[in-house]
Order: sequence, then C-alpha cells, then structure tokens
Amino acid sequence: MGIKWKLLLIVSLPITAMVVMLFVALWSFRTIDSKVDEVNSIHMDRATMIDADRDAYQAQAAASSALKATTSESLNGFLKSSDENLQQTWDRIAGPAKNFPSNMKSVFEEFKQNYSKWKQTNERIFKLTAETLDANIQRNEAEARALASFGGMRDVIDNLGEMINQELNTSDLGIERRLILEEALSVVLNADRDAYQAYVAQLLITRSSDIEIVKGLADSFHENVSQTNERINKGCELVGYQANVLKTEFNTLFSSWKDASSNTVDLTRDNIQKNIEKNQLMAASEIRFEEMRGTIDNLGEMEVAHVEANLANLEDIINNTIMLYLIIAIIFVLISIVVTLLFATRVARDMKKSADVATTLSQGDFSVQLNVNRNDEIGTLATAFSEMIENLKRIVHDIQDATTTVATGSQELASSSETLSAGATEQASAVEEVSSAMEEMSGSIGQNTHSANQTEEIARKTAEDGRKGGQAVHKTVTSMTQIAEKISIIEEIARQTNLLALNAAIEAARAGEHGKGFAVVAAEVRKLAEKSGEAANEISELSRASVEVAKQAGDMLEKIVPNIEQTSELIQEISTASNEQNTGANEINRALQQLDNVVQANAGSSEDASTASQLSAKAMQLERTISFFKLGKTDSQEYAHPLTSKVEVVPSQPQALEDDSSFERF
Repeated sequence: MGIKWKLLLIVSLPITAMVVMLFVALWSFRTIDSKVDEVNSIHMDRATMIDADRDAYQAQAAASSALKATTSESLNGFLKSSDENLQQTWDRIAGPAKNFPSNMKSVFEEFKQNYSKWKQTNERIFKLTAETLDANIQRNEAEARALASFGGMRDVIDNLGEMINQELNTSDLGIERRLILEEALSVVLNADRDAYQAYVAQLLITRSSDIEIVKGLADSFHENVSQTNERINKGCELVGYQANVLKTEFNTLFSSWKDASSNTVDLTRDNIQKNIEKNQLMAASEIRFEEMRGTIDNLGEMEVAHVEANLANLEDIINNTIMLYLIIAIIFVLISIVVTLLFATRVARDMKKSADVATTLSQGDFSVQLNVNRNDEIGTLATAFSEMIENLKRIVHDIQDATTTVATGSQELASSSETLSAGATEQASAVEEVSSAMEEMSGSIGQNTHSANQTEEIARKTAEDGRKGGQAVHKTVTSMTQIAEKISIIEEIARQTNLLALNAAIEAARAGEHGKGFAVVAAEVRKLAEKSGEAANEISELSRASVEVAKQAGDMLEKIVPNIEQTSELIQEISTASNEQNTGANEINRALQQLDNVVQANAGSSEDASTASQLSAKAMQLERTISFFKLGKTDSQEYAHPLTSKVEVVPSQPQALEDDSSFERF
C-alpha cells in the first residue's frame, strides 16, 4: 500500500465509519421493509387460503350435484365447475406454500396427500356418473328396440296360434293330427305367456334399485326367454312345414328382442352396482374433504402464528440496529488511533534508509542494495535501483545475440532463394500441361454441342409429325362417326323393308292362288332385308370399335407430342449449357496461359522479398532492444539518429492476369 493510500486511510477512517453506519441504517431499513412486506405477503396468502377453502366447498357441491344429473349437458357443467374449483383450490394453497416456513412444510405435505385422495375420489365419482348416465341412455335405446321387436314377435306367435286353430276347425281332421295340433297350440300359448313374463321381468328390473331383487328378476327373465324360444320352435315342428315361414320370421325377431332385452337387463344391473359404488364414494369423498379442510385450517392458524412471530422479530431488528450503531462508532475510533501511531513510526525509519542509499549511488557505486520490505512508494524505489543494473546487462547481451542472428540469416537466405526458384519453374511446367488438357476438353465440348443441336432438330420434327398424326386421327374419328350414322340409316331402311315384305306376304296370302308368286318375291325380299340388317349391325359394331381405337390412338398422340416437345426443350438447354461450358473452357485456357507467364515472371522476385522480410524482422528486434534507453533532452541528441521507424519492405508485386475482369467464373 502506498504512502498516499496510507494517509488517505487515516483520513478516511472517520468517513468510513459514517458510511458503514449509513449502510447499516440502509440494511436495517431494508430488513424492516422486507419484514413488513413479508407480513403483508402472509396476510395475502391467508386471504388466498380462505378463497381456496371456498373453492373446495364449491367443488364438493358440484360433485354432489352431479349424482342427480339427468343429461350429459348438466353433467358436463358440474364436471367443469368441479375441475375449475379443484384447480383453484390447489393453486391457492400451492402458491402461498412457496413462502411457508419449515414447520408448515409437513402440514402442507399432509394437505397434498389429502387433496390428492379427495380429488381422485371426486374424479371417480364423475367417471361413474358419466358411465351410469351413458348406460341409462343406452338402456333406454335398447329398451325401445326390445319393445319394437317384442311387438313383431308377438304378432308372429298370434299368427301361429291362428294357423293351428284354423286347422283344428277343419271337419275332416284326423285324430292323430288333432292331438298333435292341440299339443302345438298348448306349447304356443305357454310360449306366449313366457314371453310376457320375460317382458314384465324386464320392466321390473329397470324400475328396481335393490340388487338382490334385480338378480332374482334377471334369472326369471333369462329362464322365460329361453322357454319362449324352445316352445315356439317346438310348436312349429309339431305343426309341420306349414309353419316354416313363421318359424324363420319368429327366430329373426326373437334374436333381435333377446339381444335388446338382455342388453337392457345387463345395463340396468350394472348401473345398480355403480350407483351403490357412487354413494359409497360420495361418503368417502365427504370424509376426505373434511380431512383436507382440516389441513387448510391448520395452515391458516400457522400463518397467523407466523405473522405474530415476524412482528416480534421486527422489534428485535430495530433494537439490534441501535446497538450496532454504538459498537461501530467505538471500533472505528480505536482503529484510527492505532493506525496513525504505527504509520508515523515506520515511515520515519524507511525514509532514513532511502536517503543513505541515494548518497552511495551519487558516488558511482552500483553494487549497493536497498533492503526495504515495503509495498509502498519507498519499496518500489529500492526495487527499481536493483532492476536498473540487471536490465543494462541484459540489453547488451541481447544486442550481441541479434547481430549474430542477422549474419546467420543472410547465409541461409541464398539457399532458400534457389529452392524457391526451382519450385516456380516446376509450377510453370504444370500449368502448361493443364492448358493442353483444357484445349482437348474444349474440343470435346464443341462436339457435344453439335450433337445436341442435331438431336434437337430431330425431336422438333418428330413432335410436328406427331401433331399432324393426331390431327389425322381426329379426322378419321369424325369420318368413322359419320359412317356409323349412315349405317344406322341403312339399318332403319332394312327394318322398314322387312316390314313391307311382311305386309306383302300377308296381302299375297289374302290373294290366294293369284298371289303365290308375289308371296315368293316378298319372302325373298324379307330375307334380303334381314341379311342387310345383320350386315349393317356388324358394320356398325366394327365402326364403333374403330372409333374407340382411333380415339385411343389420338389420345396417345396428344400425350406423346408434349413429351417430345419437352425433350426438344431439354436438348436445347443442354446445347446452351454446352456452349457456355465451351466458352468457359476457352477462357480458363487463356487464363492458364497468362498464369504461366505470371509464375515465370514472379519466380525471380521471391528471393528479394524473402531476404528483405527477414532482415526487416531483425532490424525491428534491434530497434525494440535499443528503445529501452530513455536519455531525456540533452545536447547530444541532435547528432544521434536512432532507429525509430520500422523498415518498410515492398516486395515485387505479382503480375495481374490480363483481362481478369472479363473472366467468367463457374
């Protein structure tokens, strides 16, 4: 530490005391303000927790109301209200939980567990409610299908009974057949009764809420359904083949009724079990809700205790701040006295040592050393005396080394220049070989361009021929269509001729003997008319087939022509690209020839550039070494010419390529 800073230290101690006391005051004010903010935050958290309690009540009320929902819309409304209030309950407890002290963390963990159980229970309640509501809707739909199928099935049973009664009322019915029919009628009537009993069991199941009663009715339902099917099929077998149609119709309706009725019974039975589970879950939800609310109340009471503790802590901070002011003032007064006495004693002793060494140096004795172990200006002065002699010795040694290095570098310079010249000659030879290869490649590119132009002309001519062929095909299609129209006229003429020949034959028959010859002619005319009609039909079919083939050919030509035209365009693009490549190859060839000239011209300049660069570096090193001396303003300076600027080396500039601005790069 310097003398100036030590003096400033002594002067700044009282100021520092004041600054420290100011910072202490600011710290205390900030601490007090922080405590006040913390108390306000706790009050806000307390209010938020009260809102969370209200949200929990609303969520519980939504779950309770959902049990009475009769439509999906009302259930979704209760579910939305429950989800919103559940989330708000969690947010309004989890938010303040970030500021909870350690003693409230365990209570908050207990709240999380109770909240999770309560939430899961309510979610299960809503899930079961949705399932039962959907099941009720499905049950009503199944019940409607069952009722429709039951009516149709009952009509079939009635028809079967009427069929049996009608046959029993026949007077010539045998005894054995009558006994069979009476047994069949009895079986059918019992089946009808079983069907009604199954239907009644189904209705009672849908209106019952006792699981045991529902189980008994379900057993009765399935038994009567099975008996209905067995007895109707048995009755149809007793009646015989006359009842096969009714049997088939009955089995179809019975299958539909059985499926719908069984679905109704199963859904109702499952709903009863789920309703019991819902009620049990609702009771459990109430218990878990109360447990969760108990933890919320505990957290609220602990927040109040936390506020009271913070207020007591605030009073302690104020008292401690006043005590700290007094302690700081006493400490800084004692430190100021001790530092002033120590500093005055050490400065006087070290200043005397420095004066003695300065007297010895004025007599020319540089072997003296100043042993002062200080980190201030006096210690820096003693170190500077010792370093000055060592630096002078090192500078002379550096100058000798630099001179030797310059001599050695000059000898190596000649050898390096010869190597560089040989490399430049080899480079020029390589450039000539590349130029020859580029000329051959240019010739190949020109040949490709010529071939591409010929191919383009062929493709263009092929496209034109294809287009003309397409027009000819279209004209052919038109002509064939007209031919088909004319043939249809011929067909009509042949048909009319056939009719006329038939009329002539009729007239000839009426004429008797006088009309026989005319009848023979009419028959021949009719045969010719029939053959003409058949030939016209065949020609018409061939014409239609030819038109289809011609249309297909025309369509194919229309598709081929654009492809040929596109091929021509691509070949033209290839030709253009080949021309550009040929031009670029020629330019590259010219550039390589110029590069060869430049390489040969620059080979000689490399030696001078290398030598001047190395000598410049050594000269700059000597300049930095000599610049260590600071002579000040003396009379001898006007005769001195020290090396004060860097040697500027301007190597020979490589020759630029001719027409470089016009060279096209690929």
